[in-house]
Amino acid sequence: MNNIFRVFLGIAGFLIIVAIAFSTMYSPNSEIDSVNTLNISDNYTQAINDGKTLNKTVIIYFTSSSCYYCDKFEDETLSNETVISKINEDYIFVPVNINEDPEIARKFSAYTTPTIVFLDSNGDVSQEIIGYHNSAEFIRFL
Repeated sequence: MNNIFRVFLGIAGFLIIVAIAFSTMYSPNSEIDSVNTLNISDNYTQAINDGKTLNKTVIIYFTSSSCYYCDKFEDETLSNETVISKINEDYIFVPVNINEDPEIARKFSAYTTPTIVFLDSNGDVSQEIIGYHNSAEFIRFL
C-alpha cells in the first residue's frame, strides 16, 4: 500500500508541474504579447523579395545604435498597438542599422537617423520620413 501511495504522489506531482507549465505558456497575457509584437524581417534582401511577391510596401527603418530619437521612436511609436497592427497587416518592416549596413544606407541616402523609407511592391521609393514622429503622426504616413 505504501508503494502505491508513493507512485500516486509522484504522478500527481508530475501532473501539477505539467499543468503549471502549460498554464503559463498559454495564459491570456502571452497571447496578448504575441498579438502586440511587430513582425520584423531581419533580412533586407528577403524583405524586398517578399514585398514583390506579396504585393506589399516595404518599410525600411534606418537606425543606429547611438541614436536617441531612434530609441524614442522604437519605445513610443513602434510599441503603439495601432501602429503595430497596421504595419503587420499591410507592410513588411525591416530595420537597417546604418553602421552595420552602410551600403544599404548609401543606396537610399539615409545618413541621418531615424529615417524611414517606404518602397512600393516594385522596389521604388514611394515615401521618405526623416526624424522622430510620435504614433499619431506616424499613423498618418501608413
